[in-house]
Amino acid sequence: MRFIFNIIYSLLTEGVTLMALLKASAKTHPQRCALVTEGVRLSYAEMYGKAERLAMFLFLEYNILKGKKVAMLCRNHEWSTILLFALSRLGVNVMLLNTDVSIRQINDMLSVGTTDFLFFDEEYSDRVVAKNSTSTTFVTVEHLEERIKETVFAKCSLPYIFRGGNMTIFTGGSSGNYKAVTRQCRIFQFLPPLLALLRNIRIYKYQSVLIVLPYYHGFGFASLVVSEEVVKLIHDEAVEALPVVPAMLSRMMLVPDASEQLRSIKCIICGGDILEKKLVDKVCETIGNVLFNLYGTSEAGFFMLASPSALNSCDEVTLGKPISGVRCRILNINAEGIGTLCMKPLLGGIWKNTGDLVWRNAEGNYFYRGRSDNMVVCGGENVYPENLQRVLNEHTEIADSLVYPVADVSFGKVLHAQVELKQASAITEEEIRSWLRTRVSRAEMPHKILIGDISLLSTGKRKRKSQK
Repeated sequence: MRFIFNIIYSLLTEGVTLMALLKASAKTHPQRCALVTEGVRLSYAEMYGKAERLAMFLFLEYNILKGKKVAMLCRNHEWSTILLFALSRLGVNVMLLNTDVSIRQINDMLSVGTTDFLFFDEEYSDRVVAKNSTSTTFVTVEHLEERIKETVFAKCSLPYIFRGGNMTIFTGGSSGNYKAVTRQCRIFQFLPPLLALLRNIRIYKYQSVLIVLPYYHGFGFASLVVSEEVVKLIHDEAVEALPVVPAMLSRMMLVPDASEQLRSIKCIICGGDILEKKLVDKVCETIGNVLFNLYGTSEAGFFMLASPSALNSCDEVTLGKPISGVRCRILNINAEGIGTLCMKPLLGGIWKNTGDLVWRNAEGNYFYRGRSDNMVVCGGENVYPENLQRVLNEHTEIADSLVYPVADVSFGKVLHAQVELKQASAITEEEIRSWLRTRVSRAEMPHKILIGDISLLSTGKRKRKSQK
């Protein structure tokens, strides 16, 4: 009851912003640890105090206020986190830039609209080439941190805003073809996912959450390189809840003694990419029945959820069922029951075509079949790379795979596959082909299989072979 009162009070004083949530937490649990990063530990009260001071500094020194457009090119650390809260309180429109991108891609992203400010980590200075721009102010986060620590200024009243500005992220990182997606800060837009996290996953039960997804990724708020060090961090910090993408989770399961190192985990929230049945079974065997599958698009946010029991009861991985407050339907259903998924919030909004091909079983669970725009015509037959990738990942000696189309003189396009083997495996390309012959059609059979490690982006998603 106290937290609900603090939420209402914070929304009235801070507007519908991230800062309101931070303020409510600071009032309810002032001394509870809010953030641990790079050796720094901040309580909710300390974090709110720093965010409020930074918001005042940005308002007074840079005249940043509602309507301004601010871009961020930052990895995840203390001050980039505080900066997000401060900017939300000022009501600005925030553009989160992907730290994997090239100079050209950064310029393309910034050209989406006039940018008033770009805050960036000093380590990315070589990518910010347009510093002589007359319309954009460029500030490193390190400079901002130094200035606010040494500047003395009187506490001021920030302008009241009803709600925060828009937030823009860029999708398509695994292909390198980025597309801007803008979300408005409206309470009804985020209410269904929030209620699903509280009611279905019961995220409030867990004392510590390790977020391993980048701020600029549509699914989450932090970035780490998944390795034995991160698994050790989970053990040392007794992390209980872990939002993660499948490729990251798969690598964590390969860490020696993973069951011992990850024994504190009580909830894994997986999303952002295709989840394989083999990985579901491995998590259940290693940690227990703790895995949830969240499904959604960057444009719409997550709107389906599969519980651990649903994942274990189905022969293949299910996307789950629509969360409360969301309607879903399948259009253009073919003879196999597969069609294009559309979704719509019950409270306002319009029908959105996700572009994903799915089918639904009698119990109402949805199952993924691929992207409608990923269909490849191989020798006159329609094939989907995702299907071959799913089959390859079922092999007991394959850790991960990536399938992509390649132009071919004879067939128009054919599929190639990159395969990452489990440690100590010596399986050959021909043995993989022999195993595939009874499992995929002739058109789906890859014309080339490359054996080697698959690179991951900082989001944890697979980096396509064609991406530079």
